[in-house]
Amino acid sequence: MTTSPWQPLSDREAGLPIDRTVHEGVPEHLEPGLRSWIRDSVVTESLVHRVVAALRLSTDTHTFDNGRLPSSAQGLSRVPVSLLLDVVDCLLYLDVGEVAHHEYLVKHPNVLSPLAAVFSKPAKFVDPVDTLDALLGDAVSAYQVREADDSAHAGLERVVDATVADSVVMATRQAEASSRSDASFYLRSSWAKAYALHPDSSGAYVDAVRAVEDVAIPLYASTEPRATLGSVIRELDRNGAA
Repeated sequence: MTTSPWQPLSDREAGLPIDRTVHEGVPEHLEPGLRSWIRDSVVTESLVHRVVAALRLSTDTHTFDNGRLPSSAQGLSRVPVSLLLDVVDCLLYLDVGEVAHHEYLVKHPNVLSPLAAVFSKPAKFVDPVDTLDALLGDAVSAYQVREADDSAHAGLERVVDATVADSVVMATRQAEASSRSDASFYLRSSWAKAYALHPDSSGAYVDAVRAVEDVAIPLYASTEPRATLGSVIRELDRNGAA
């Protein structure tokens, strides 16, 4: 997401402060772009069917064009606005960028050849994931793209203050540098659950506790076979009292 918000020329000349409003859901100025992104990014019919299956879409609970479930990119782009972010989140989960890149290579089999740039000059591949992240940033959406890692799939996540995000990155790196790989894993997992499109607050809390336990138990409660964070707290209380 763009770190320096753009301000219209008219506002700059009027000396107005930058509007830092973050927009929840699908504001009017973002909806056309999201629908266009879905049409352009979904390049296989099978991907449409996977989204329908993954989201458990049903004509009993939602209204679709012609009263039928989407069967094409065009149809998927016309889902009710209440489903748009779920569809986008699901497409990221299903690796829409990888699917698009694979289809690009199928259509341009010689693109990797050194001679291709000289003779055929195929159109450059544009990663739809990058396009989406730029669109969300331009719209100052409350969401941005979350890249997949070993603790979470790709998807949408809430935009968080840069200072907070940097602190989490630093903590995970320090855990890895200290050979606390479990702590690093649980920190990333906790973050993904806390700031996902549909947050899992209890799961995020459990993973955060596990991350702390992985670091603290060997230091303060290593003699207890089934030590927990509670064991660490009791040990710290005893040492403090002493």
